[in-house]
This record gives sequence, structure tokens and C-alpha cells, in this order.
Amino acid sequence: MTMDEKDIVLADIIPMVVALVLAIVVASYMLQLIVLELLIARPSSTMGVGFIFIPIYALIAASVGYFLGYLLKNIALKYTIHNQINKVTFIRRIIIVTLFGIILSGIFAWQQIQSYEKYNAPRILSNKAHFVKSQYQEELKLQNSIPSQLIWSHGDINSSLIQWNNHNLFCEISNATNMKIISDKQVKAVYDFKDYTSYISKIEILSNEYLIVLVKLRATSFRSMLLIYDGNFELIYEELLERCNKSDYMYLISEQSEELLSVNSCQPFSIKLK
Repeated sequence: MTMDEKDIVLADIIPMVVALVLAIVVASYMLQLIVLELLIARPSSTMGVGFIFIPIYALIAASVGYFLGYLLKNIALKYTIHNQINKVTFIRRIIIVTLFGIILSGIFAWQQIQSYEKYNAPRILSNKAHFVKSQYQEELKLQNSIPSQLIWSHGDINSSLIQWNNHNLFCEISNATNMKIISDKQVKAVYDFKDYTSYISKIEILSNEYLIVLVKLRATSFRSMLLIYDGNFELIYEELLERCNKSDYMYLISEQSEELLSVNSCQPFSIKLK
């Protein structure tokens, strides 16, 4: 069988074609992930660095693709598979395969962003104490209210020392997301926020019968976490708060036999502690 000038030898170009298609699909996936994060989620301030990694990962994907294509080429030659194909037909098929890969990568990127946003959606994660949330009432902010204390901010080496239940407490942050509450050189409680943020922005604390911790997550995410510990440092309440682009703060209000924790954010609320 003679080879037409419009035909190409498939085995000769398999490695380069597989490398090119895989590189385009990987680059497309990363680009769509960044764009979707901009449109749907709250990107970090360093998100732009992701553009630098697109060509790097595309090059890695091309190297893997070339190796796979080389294996396919050897298989084709070993089994004498017919490897002549019309050039126009071949180009058309490669374009279809590439577009299909781009669409699939876009769907996967969209699902990843949606899954992450759903995971970070505001909700009560646990409520062992069965606290009851109520609507925030501004008029309850009385003279005897106790405001929260800022004990640590991003960039600080050490946190402020606070006293609670005969303990001298401070927070230690490691790996930017791991918070340890320490007393007398003993770790009393640990909470790692790595599934929710890339770093902790600040920590505020209130203390009465409970140790109440308001943790501001990555600054550009506008998210916060509320944690309440009992006298034995057991976590009895945790809640991801509504996304808010203003500074959250909280205070305790004592009125007769009631004690309310009020959290003032974009959607303020109160929690009846007793």
C-alpha cells in the first residue's frame, strides 16, 4: 500500500501528539480553576502565583505524555498496527479529543471549587452543650458587657497571656493553621484549621465559665470560626460563621440570671450560655 501525500505515519507522531494534548488539558484545568476561584470563591492574595505554575505543570504533563506516547508507539510497531492516517482526519480527531479534555477539566475544576465552598459554608459543626442561638439584639449591649480580647494577630511571634479558671493561657500557632492552647507548658487544646484556610489571621478570646475563642481565618476569605471550650478544655461548640468583610467581634452580656454571648458580624447573633 502506497502512502498518499496527505497521509501521515501515526507511530512517528504519537509521542508529540500525546504530550501536546496532555499539556493543553492540564494547563486548561489550572487556568479554569483559577478563573472559577475568582468568580465563585474568595481567592487568596497570592493567587496570582498560580499563573506562574501553569507552564511548569504543563511541561511536566508534556513529559509524562511523551513517555506514554513513546510506549504506545512501540506497541503499535510491535503488533504492526496499521498506522497510516489521513492528515485532515487526524487533525480533526485530535482537536475533538483536546476540546473534550478541556471540557472535562473545566467540569472537574468547577466541582472542586463548589465542593470547597460547600465544605466552608457557614454552619454549626458541633454543639455538645446544646446552646441555643437567637437573633442579635443591639439594645442588650449594656454597661456591664465584657468585650473580647485580641490575643494574637498574623505576624505575631507570641500571643498575649490570659487568665482563666486558675490557668495562665496563651496560644501558639504552628504551620500557620495549627492553634494550640497552652497552660503551664502543657498543651490543653489543639485545633488545626488547614481544611478551612491557608493561615490564621487573628484570635480573640472571651472567658467566663467557658473559654470562647473567635478565630479569623485567611484575611481575604472573610471567614471566621467560633469555638467554645468547657472547664476541661473539651470543645463543646464550633461554628463556621457567615462570610463577612468587616471585623467580627464578640462580647458577653450578663443580665439577671442570663448570660449571652453576642457575636457582631455581617449577620450578628447571640448564644444563650446559661
